Amino acid sequence: MFKINNPDFALYLIERYKSAWSKGNPSLVSKAGTIEHEHEYALLQLQKKTVSGFGEKVLDKNILEIGCGHGGICVFAAMNGAKKVVGIDLSDEALAIANSLKSKFVEKGLREDNLVFQKVFAEDLPFPNESFDLIIADNVFEHVSDLELTLIECKKVMMHGAIIYAPTFPSIYSKFGPHLKYGTKIPWLHIFFTEKAICQALYKRAVKHPELKLFEWYGGLINKPNTFRDVRRYQDLNYITNKKMKQAIKNSGLELIHFHVYRSFWGKFLFKILPFLAKTQLDDIISTGSSFKAQKK
Repeated sequence: MFKINNPDFALYLIERYKSAWSKGNPSLVSKAGTIEHEHEYALLQLQKKTVSGFGEKVLDKNILEIGCGHGGICVFAAMNGAKKVVGIDLSDEALAIANSLKSKFVEKGLREDNLVFQKVFAEDLPFPNESFDLIIADNVFEHVSDLELTLIECKKVMMHGAIIYAPTFPSIYSKFGPHLKYGTKIPWLHIFFTEKAICQALYKRAVKHPELKLFEWYGGLINKPNTFRDVRRYQDLNYITNKKMKQAIKNSGLELIHFHVYRSFWGKFLFKILPFLAKTQLDDIISTGSSFKAQKK
């Protein structure tokens, strides 16, 4: 597919399209790189779960969250009847915020021994076999370095009948697949422009508008990267697709019991009248993300 390789044109469009993230979260954007931002984001996670729910029963469950980040989802589960919750992440900064959030809710009645945060690689889980009834991984599988190995590790620590639930993961081809929400919210920009052009446009925007703090949001941007992976501080983007996700689940030995692609109204309409498109790459492109549940039989 032909793509435009003109960073100046990409920048021109980016600067004329207001970010939905900026409009909806001005407080978060203005506090980029600060401890206040991290605390506010943790509470935002918790509030979202309070409003929308969890997607799985948590009462009396032993739960592992992979990529727990600031801890909001784990705190929600622990406060709503989970037997034990373990949150893992690789970021020391995120885990510090998660433990701070936990302390605030211990004061509100959360049992301190009911929730633990640990620095752990998802590809090498140190827990005993068959330890968990439920594994949660929200906006995580696009970031792991080895997708299939991560799922194999998950299966190892899951009890028989346990569920692994990914509420959201975005295909790289999806609406905002490249994870550039602080730099641009133009949907599907990466379908029409090359990675190199978009990365160079973001670098130019970061230099031109230091108030946007793009070098703080994207730690790799200072190195003038040419790929979305290298824009990120930890190069943690694996270019996942729906097809790759389904294949990795199958190869891990888990049984896929639910797979859903999120689409806009017009996307749903298009696939309703032309259902064969679901077997093409448009299944990824005309989406805002996907979710799945798989089970250990």
